[in-house]
Amino acid sequence: MCLAGARRSLQRLLLLVVAFHGAPLLAEDGLDDPGGYASIPFDLNSAKTDLASGCAAQTDGKILVAGSATSSDEGGHKIAVARLLSGGLLDPAFAGGKLVIGLAGRVTANQGQARAVAVDSQGRILVAGTMHETAFFNRDIGFVVRLLANGTIDTDWSNGYFAGWFLDGAMSSVVAMGFDPSGRLWTTGPAAANGSGPWRFQVMDDFGDDVGYGSIDFAPFVPDLLTSAPTAIAFQPDGNVVLGGWVQRGMPGFLGSMAVVRIDGSNLLLDSTFGFGGNGIVLIDDFQSSYLRSIALTPDLEIVVSGEEGPSGAENVSVIGLRPNGTVHWADYVGFDLGGETGPNADGGGGLNRMVVQSDGKIVVAAVATTGDSGNIVDVGVARTLPRIMGMDTAFGGNGTGRRTFDMPPVGSGNGNDTLTCLTLSGGKAVVVGSGQYSGTDWDFSIRRLTNDLVFTDSFESGTTFFWSAVAI
Repeated sequence: MCLAGARRSLQRLLLLVVAFHGAPLLAEDGLDDPGGYASIPFDLNSAKTDLASGCAAQTDGKILVAGSATSSDEGGHKIAVARLLSGGLLDPAFAGGKLVIGLAGRVTANQGQARAVAVDSQGRILVAGTMHETAFFNRDIGFVVRLLANGTIDTDWSNGYFAGWFLDGAMSSVVAMGFDPSGRLWTTGPAAANGSGPWRFQVMDDFGDDVGYGSIDFAPFVPDLLTSAPTAIAFQPDGNVVLGGWVQRGMPGFLGSMAVVRIDGSNLLLDSTFGFGGNGIVLIDDFQSSYLRSIALTPDLEIVVSGEEGPSGAENVSVIGLRPNGTVHWADYVGFDLGGETGPNADGGGGLNRMVVQSDGKIVVAAVATTGDSGNIVDVGVARTLPRIMGMDTAFGGNGTGRRTFDMPPVGSGNGNDTLTCLTLSGGKAVVVGSGQYSGTDWDFSIRRLTNDLVFTDSFESGTTFFWSAVAI
């Protein structure tokens, strides 16, 4: 279907907390939430490049952030995870607040990098991503490690090889994961790091045992297929699972297209009630390249997908609503237009955009926004629309436009560049996660939480990759 840094001073060793002179007006959502502002350095080596990728909100208001930190051993990267209290400080009950997971002596691999994080019904923490396996595969593979709530590895969880770990040689990285209604853990990722193979998915039980897996090969459906990659996952109440990502053709024009797949949770086969001709696959073509980054469900169970669309350096975020059978119902764009559209990575460019749907159907979009200012090239923008993109929600952002842009912490450092790699909802409040540049190669995990007066329903709060979480690829 077709659509037209040396500053380890007290300021940085402590998490930054913003104080406000009085509470925000009830009518104005999307302002800075007191305590919801932090910069988290790991600084394991001189490069100090700490990049956040995934995030998850616990039901007690704590926020988990996972990613990687550059190191001088283990191939140059280690898995890094932090947990914040709702007031914005590091949680001392979680390994002192910051956890670095080395692979030496645990698994036969190095270069561990987290891409996603989730929390199960018992409060255990699942961290997933990629590592370079050195004994069996000698290449990048996907992994999941399960932690107890205090940050120690749960050695009772295993797929029979390494206690606490599930290593998946069938995919190069786990890019998204979450739990279906029966509590099974699903992961997805590309079979090959260069995108030349099919999408893969894996299903595990509560003990870490393999209970099923599958592949989605787009070659029969996409003429001149070059590459493809999954990026997101969502779970329907009926047990069916929706995967999203993109495919890229060789010709004409090497265009990328959004791709959505629905899997029957009962038999792990493509859902015959979804997609063109009942093949379980929907391809959303445009006249320009588009790449899916997020999936969410609305209260009436429509499927919402979003990602960047347009030529490089002039992107906007495209948000599309699909009916339950996969046909397009509505679509529109969200942009921030800060004047940097002619530079690289404009609004949402480079995959740095995310979307969630509130329980009232309103849609929250976050993306990097290119400013055109050489002293502060990239900011982050957040917008909220009415349901089905029926206009911007002027009660959001504090300026009557439904949009706002800002620097991610640490504010006022370096050139102020930011990334945006995760968006989730914590008690209905948008939590924006990425990395902020201090100077040069020195980047920190960065978090900003925004106000929201919505009284929400947990069962309908939905995000880009799974309940309470989102990731990047």
